[in-house]
Amino acid sequence: MSLLDFFNKNNFFNLLAGTDKIMNLIKGGANGLQIRETYQIELEKFKLIRKKYLIYDDFE
Repeated sequence: MSLLDFFNKNNFFNLLAGTDKIMNLIKGGANGLQIRETYQIELEKFKLIRKKYLIYDDFE
């Protein structure tokens, strides 16, 4: 099974990821660290919103 077969099979990977952004990064040769760097800004925004709803102190 090739990489393209994996991504094109029922579009399942994109459904799980929510977008084709990660798929395109992998196809472009990005490594795990590079992929993580692409969503750090969105993650920080989410953590700020999430903090309002936490019952206990954040673990970070």
